[in-house]
Amino acid sequence: MRRSLRWQLVGAGAVVLVGAGLITAGAHTGTEVRRPISELTVVVSDAMAGPNADCGSIDYSDTFFAAASVQLRDEKGKPLAKRSLEGAPHKSNLGCDWSVTFKHVPGAADYGIELRSDGVPPRVHDYTFTRNELSDHDWRVRIGVIR
Repeated sequence: MRRSLRWQLVGAGAVVLVGAGLITAGAHTGTEVRRPISELTVVVSDAMAGPNADCGSIDYSDTFFAAASVQLRDEKGKPLAKRSLEGAPHKSNLGCDWSVTFKHVPGAADYGIELRSDGVPPRVHDYTFTRNELSDHDWRVRIGVIR
């Protein structure tokens, strides 16, 4: 009688532990994906400018960057936000950069980033990043584009 009760308690404990593990695993992955991102920064870089470029003297008026926008989408392709590249580029250790920051980004497993310019000729660059890739890079992505 004692032995039977002991095995029933051990069996019940295993079920509780396995059940708790499944609940924890399910809650962790689902919640993590849906957690909003406080800030995501996209740096768009002139791939032709080097680290010693004089960004202020380069004429960008007839280039991809003059009328470019950055659109952020979720994994289903739903647009979340859109920003334009504005002003002159900033000098960085890699060249000439424009930066846009998206705040309070809804949670998703993957994010699409579209760079678009309706200049002549019109061009579109489309990228997909997983939530983990963005997290591993501190919610900052750099994309180089040729003028």
